[in-house]
Amino acid sequence: MRSQPQSGSQPFRPQNPKDQRKPGHRQNHRPKESLKDSYFVLIPYLCFVIITTFAWIPSLRPSYSDSEGRDLLTFPDFSMASLTDGTYFEGISLWFSDTFPGRESWVFSYTRISQMYGIRDTVIEGPQMVADEIPDTPQQPSKVDLDALVETLRDKDQTLAAGTDSGPAENTESSAEISAENSEEAGNSEDVSEMDSNRESTETADGEPDLKDGLNVDLADAMDFGAVMVLNNAAYEFYGFSLEATSRYGSIVAYAAEKFEDTSRVFSIIVPNSTGIILSEEMYAQLDSSDEEAGINYAYSCMGEKVYSVETYRTLRSHNTENIFFRTDHHWTALGAYYVYRQWAETAGFEPVELSEFELLDNGDFLGSFYRNYDMPAAMENDPDRIICYVPRDDISMWITSGEGNVTEYPLVLDYSGSDTPFHKYSCFIAGDNYKTEIINDSIQDDSTCLLYKDSYGNPFAVFLTQHYHRVIVIDDRFIFNLDDMVETYGIDDIIFLSALTLSQSSATFENYCYSIY
Repeated sequence: MRSQPQSGSQPFRPQNPKDQRKPGHRQNHRPKESLKDSYFVLIPYLCFVIITTFAWIPSLRPSYSDSEGRDLLTFPDFSMASLTDGTYFEGISLWFSDTFPGRESWVFSYTRISQMYGIRDTVIEGPQMVADEIPDTPQQPSKVDLDALVETLRDKDQTLAAGTDSGPAENTESSAEISAENSEEAGNSEDVSEMDSNRESTETADGEPDLKDGLNVDLADAMDFGAVMVLNNAAYEFYGFSLEATSRYGSIVAYAAEKFEDTSRVFSIIVPNSTGIILSEEMYAQLDSSDEEAGINYAYSCMGEKVYSVETYRTLRSHNTENIFFRTDHHWTALGAYYVYRQWAETAGFEPVELSEFELLDNGDFLGSFYRNYDMPAAMENDPDRIICYVPRDDISMWITSGEGNVTEYPLVLDYSGSDTPFHKYSCFIAGDNYKTEIINDSIQDDSTCLLYKDSYGNPFAVFLTQHYHRVIVIDDRFIFNLDDMVETYGIDDIIFLSALTLSQSSATFENYCYSIY
């Protein structure tokens, strides 16, 4: 007889074999990963490996920054010394961070995002300026002071430019001429207005330009003043007068005039900053900036009567409604250089050549040093400058000698009209800043020669000098040379020292002048 289950007990049911597990076995409740899920992990990993591999190939990384205007770091050379002291791997790290692929786009994007943090119509950049009072009478250093200064410089351990003068260049067949097509385009270019469309010139009762007039800007957001003010689509550089620096610059030019009194005339051209020219006198008075006209006049007074000083401040202010200075760059334009050239020509006893005698070349949009150095303002990018050049119609050739003595021929004015980049186009004038540039105008058949010792402001100015001399020698003041040898070798008739107002106070400028002249 089958026994009955007791009350409250569960009936017996046989176990499913799948539910039977060995002792100690734990059931895994995690589902298996599908092949599709694996791809989601594998594909990004492979992309990362491939991108990283290509990123380490030096030839695929950028070597030059257009926006910063400099060569990027190169992969360091291996040596046991650099390996043991750690500089080799440090160099690799710096190279990797300085040359990452897509660098220009990333830097540009970062800058634009940073500018979204707040309203930045007016930005003051640079250190607080400390300026001296401008005396009424010059305090020119004595000859003994110059002797002491030069002796101190000669005692310094410096690496100097190794430029060697090989004498006048031979007139050989050109290897870098401007093509006939480009020349024809330059001559037939449409008239490009160089008037500032935002302002109109005003005149006094006698019909002369009102020198007090100029651009008025809103400084409501400007709380402090440093070296440069960025305001919408333009930047303005401030000027702080230095009594010592201005006096010594005037004295070294005066020394050159006395030294070469029997062989060469000496001219001095000091170019004011755009701030003192473009802004109205009322607006300029609100800035923490020294009087530019007074500073230039004081420097000229230190040079004495043997130097032909060229008036620049009032010359440029009388044209301050025209595009005589760039807004996105610290230089003047070719038009600004032309107006000062006219003043120089009258001082030197020459008849100035009219602009209509030159071929006009429009080298397109330009974004300069202010744009690159001060966060690439969108207002500047949306309203860039324009490079307008005036090309002589004469039979002119130009040779450039590097500091190492290599000689290369270039056009007097480079044609950048077909360039897609708006950067570094200021180098179109005499191919930029070089140790020695020799320009020959075979349309002038005599031995007339001048020497221009200049900073980069002198580049467009040199173009106009070709209309009065058979040979123009240009030396950049970043280099040193022997002025005595140059005068003797070339038979220099006129020596022209051209410097921007701020740069004329530079210690480096004065040192190079001393090494070259004294």
